[in-house]
Amino acid sequence: MILFLSSSFLSRLRIQWKPDLKGFLVGNRNLFFFYPELILESAEISPATIESFLATHGQEAWQLLGFVSPEELPFFPGYAELNTGGVNDPKQWSAKVHLPGDQGPDRRILEIKTSQSQGKGD
Repeated sequence: MILFLSSSFLSRLRIQWKPDLKGFLVGNRNLFFFYPELILESAEISPATIESFLATHGQEAWQLLGFVSPEELPFFPGYAELNTGGVNDPKQWSAKVHLPGDQGPDRRILEIKTSQSQGKGD
């Protein structure tokens, strides 16, 4: 599975960047790809803030893909997690998708691709 960060997404992210940035990744997805379009900043990421977000934005064309955070988050099944580690360099970020597994919660690694690195094997 791939988390694709377009140059327009990364440009918007640079504008709102701060090391402790937390928020909701909103965009489009299919079976193997997550395409975030924007980040909606949130002071916390919890079941209550997720429910509030979905109640407010659940009928829009874009969907909640997951979350961005400087540290690992609790397990939220079905959502992607983009961990920045507080660093503003996508090459240093990690991403996972939270899936329920036979032995319990499973965090599978997402490959991060950016428009600049496509086809270069980065």
